[in-house]
Amino acid sequence: SLLAGLLFDDRHNAMSPSHGAKRKTKHRYYVSQAVLQYKEDEVGSVRRIAAHTIEDLIHKQIKIEFTAETKLSEILSISGMTAADHELLIQRASYLVKSWTNLTPHEQIDHLKRFIKKITISRQEVMIIFSRTGLATTLLPQIETSDLPESDDYCVRIQVALKRCGIESRLIVTDAV
Repeated sequence: SLLAGLLFDDRHNAMSPSHGAKRKTKHRYYVSQAVLQYKEDEVGSVRRIAAHTIEDLIHKQIKIEFTAETKLSEILSISGMTAADHELLIQRASYLVKSWTNLTPHEQIDHLKRFIKKITISRQEVMIIFSRTGLATTLLPQIETSDLPESDDYCVRIQVALKRCGIESRLIVTDAV
């Protein structure tokens, strides 16, 4: 599961991969550890979510963050970056986004764990905390991490709404992603 170890509910409970079968079809989910441990008083606002729903949203957001040149430069804010390094950064980010679906799940997980620190989901928003250091070393391995801003975290908030559909919750993005 792509987001195992990265996804948490809004009460800081890890969301663990799980699955269920319905009419011979296997469905993947992330389920709050509080639910799995029967700690009802500690459950966040999201008990479980379809894996494809949250994984697709994260992929779309990575695409947005990595393909907007100004956004990528803003995220990294590397002092002393040459024009050649900046161009290389943009090229590598673009290549990573274009080749994402061709990567093996293991390669995708490896990248995600390098440049995402944490993803928190609530009924109103999904918050992604990127690691500037992880992002820089993924895209520009030769870069000196001492050139990065002191604050390693870069936070992206996506406004969403969770609508119940039977036992499942559907994630609806309410801002432009």
